[in-house]
Amino acid sequence: MKKSRVAISTMLASMLMVVSACSSSSTTSSTASPAASTAPAATVAATPTPAPAKEVKLTYATFIGDGDKDMMGIVIKEFMKQHPNVKIETQVFDHDAYQDKLAIMAKSNTLPDLFWWNATLITDAYNQSKSVADLTPYYDDAFKASLTPAALVNLTTADKKIVGFPAEMQVQAWLHNKALFDKFGVKIPTTFDELKAAVQVFKKNDVVTIAEGTKDDWPTWGFEDWLTKWGIHDNAKALFETGTMKYSESPVVGAYNAIGELAALGAFPDHNSTMNFEQAVALFTSGKAAMISIPSDQLGKVVGTPVEKDTEFTWGITFPDSKSDQKRVPGGVTNGYAVSANTAKDKDKMDAIVALNKFRFTEQGFKLSLQAGANLPGTVKADLSSYGKIIQDQAKLIADPNAHIDLTADYSFHLIWDANWEAYGSKFGTPKNDLINALINGSKKTADIPAEMKKLDKIKDDTMKNWQAHKK
Repeated sequence: MKKSRVAISTMLASMLMVVSACSSSSTTSSTASPAASTAPAATVAATPTPAPAKEVKLTYATFIGDGDKDMMGIVIKEFMKQHPNVKIETQVFDHDAYQDKLAIMAKSNTLPDLFWWNATLITDAYNQSKSVADLTPYYDDAFKASLTPAALVNLTTADKKIVGFPAEMQVQAWLHNKALFDKFGVKIPTTFDELKAAVQVFKKNDVVTIAEGTKDDWPTWGFEDWLTKWGIHDNAKALFETGTMKYSESPVVGAYNAIGELAALGAFPDHNSTMNFEQAVALFTSGKAAMISIPSDQLGKVVGTPVEKDTEFTWGITFPDSKSDQKRVPGGVTNGYAVSANTAKDKDKMDAIVALNKFRFTEQGFKLSLQAGANLPGTVKADLSSYGKIIQDQAKLIADPNAHIDLTADYSFHLIWDANWEAYGSKFGTPKNDLINALINGSKKTADIPAEMKKLDKIKDDTMKNWQAHKK
């Protein structure tokens, strides 16, 4: 392999500079074709915050059991070697219960010292109960300069408070097992029709086309992208702000129809209603499935497995019949690490936490995160020649000059509704995803879509009315 230095962060910064002034309450995003940068990346290091000299004990919560596959866990291990007086206890919660557990802890103000969470839920916790810390004072100029403009967009509240440390630069794309496609003479699909053709070939040969389980209701990333390609973001104002467009009469119906059609063709595993995400990943890594929708924070589960060398990581298919931008793809920093408001009262703990997170954005911390499959939104340069194929493919997607990477597409309704997930966003977002899963597992058929969309109309309209009443 020819050795090359890939300046990920500079290209990412040029692609996403337009969002640098946005907060999590903004629905503005760029859809102009970005120009790739070939200029050398300027490495900016954060001014170190010294870890306290005295012994400090912290708790860190995650749902990833293997620390080497967790972008924070792998950094914590090295950080504790360098600072043996800092003891960080990792608390691993079951993924199914993780979100609910943190929500309960936020309301009772009993959160761990440091914990991973979705950015929308972190800002919610700050807005609703102030149970997470305002981290704005800890972002000195050098620390901010070590981050790309995308890093803090979804972790900044409407009143400009930074309430988290950024997790990975999220790429919500599709992994393909190219060996299976080659074996059966099928090309990796770039359009919906090509995907349907592939399903028919794989079905005849007892190969699962898309490894997707619906026992877990949250792994719907790739299909969220289909909603975007069918106009949920383009029509967000009419759908979620003015209410002049019904969901059931919007172009978005095309995405649901596509999922139902694939299910009818046999694209998904049999009995997928009892399959969780871990089992779906295992199906793919064992070479029994041709595709899987997987985001950056889950790539560590595939990195280093026998199928990695045969994978192709792409933005997925397009829908030529749709009038929406087919180059708009979901990406951005959608997760983060929050700190308990109680912890913020302890200077030694905060010094340790800030030092840890600044260490993540040094060259050493960046490379450790890459080992777990995570590409941090930092300005350091990284030589990727020693990393596996998935890491290199991910970097190419992030730097893709033809992709309109959009930080807000997945959250258009949530952002319009004051970025309040608990009060508004979840009321529509959860049943919206439930219909996706029901079509995948066959509990709903394509013929059921019109009636189900009308139910979503009512949920959307009721939520919008509550939001409008609250604004008054």
